[in-house]
Amino acid sequence: MIPSQVINAILDALYPRRCLICGNCASDLDPFPGVICTSCRNQLFEVQETVCPVCGSPLPSDRFISETGCICCRENTLRLDGLVTIGRYDEQNKLKTLILSLKHGNQTCLRSDLADLMMQRIRERLPDRRFDGICAVPLHPTRLWKRGYNQAALISASLSRRMGIPFYKWMLKRVRRTGVQAGGPEVRKMNVMNAFRSGGQCSHACLLLIDDVLTTGSTALECAGVLRSAGADKITVSTCAWVPMGH
Repeated sequence: MIPSQVINAILDALYPRRCLICGNCASDLDPFPGVICTSCRNQLFEVQETVCPVCGSPLPSDRFISETGCICCRENTLRLDGLVTIGRYDEQNKLKTLILSLKHGNQTCLRSDLADLMMQRIRERLPDRRFDGICAVPLHPTRLWKRGYNQAALISASLSRRMGIPFYKWMLKRVRRTGVQAGGPEVRKMNVMNAFRSGGQCSHACLLLIDDVLTTGSTALECAGVLRSAGADKITVSTCAWVPMGH
């Protein structure tokens, strides 16, 4: 059997891969068969050093901190153990274009690059944390049928292979179809209330919860509550991007 590395090298020589962002040849720059060159991937990162002054959880920015603590420690029973994101979801950052291309443009090849970027950010912000499993925010079956795939699950599967962590794709299920998330935090919270349930037990597990975009955190908190009820001890949320206020 011919090794996959040899096959990829032959394909790259015959059909050079072009970066989806800059259009330059990406085949000689990337350690895996992605579709974004190293230079463009590096530009997607932004400096993130924010931590909550109350619980010490890593955060993408201080916009997730209030006078009484951060989004991670606000609800003690649902407490998250950190929010880790690659960068901002706005017009100045190509992340928005990539996420929309994956989510609505059928560019599923982007899952590898986004998973690699996510892994870099997780190792940068949580170098000593060890995870027992990865979970993805699920789609409702009707929306999954219409789209054909769950972008969070695609990223989770790629991240699972890269980090050597099991992907518990059965752990979360969406049992109520919700409308598109819009409006303020309270409206979003009501929209996803009781929309998820667990598919099994995860006693004393340290889990990594994956979604594509973090806005108010309502979906992440609702999923965290389900995972806590299923027995999880620690839950860290990782997304491709976070949305600044006013977007």
